[in-house]
Amino acid sequence: MKIYKGDTEKYNLDLYLVDESNKQVSKRSEVNIEDKFINYTMIVPLQIEPNCNKKYPDGTYKIILKGLDEIDAEEIEIEGITESLCEEIKIKEETSLKTTPISFSANSMESESESFTSPITSSVIYQSSDVKARNLGIYFFCAVLLLLIIYLIFKKSL
Repeated sequence: MKIYKGDTEKYNLDLYLVDESNKQVSKRSEVNIEDKFINYTMIVPLQIEPNCNKKYPDGTYKIILKGLDEIDAEEIEIEGITESLCEEIKIKEETSLKTTPISFSANSMESESESFTSPITSSVIYQSSDVKARNLGIYFFCAVLLLLIIYLIFKKSL
């Protein structure tokens, strides 16, 4: 795509795909152009959702480029479905609970039954470097504070 920005304060460009009824059928790709009086040549990606459910028919669609007080359109043909993008992934989730029935009472006529479930435990899979640094900072501060207290106690006793 070739773009020339003249003497305008506007800087945003939107690129998207529309169908015959001008309904947007893709995500918007946005580009900001800051400098004036410059020719830009660029490639802007346009993400079209996979048409796995065949919601959109094959045919002619328009790519719309809108911004800098201008609108430009170009027609393209879209057909077929890429089957590799339409794979269904089934997730099977299994849960197991341990139950331990308790059902006796030595001197009463009624017996009570309760079930206990094992608690769900979790562990951190990923921890950001900021959180790690904050946790390390707390330990470092405690160590310095402890050394300072020990120093003051020994200094006072000397």
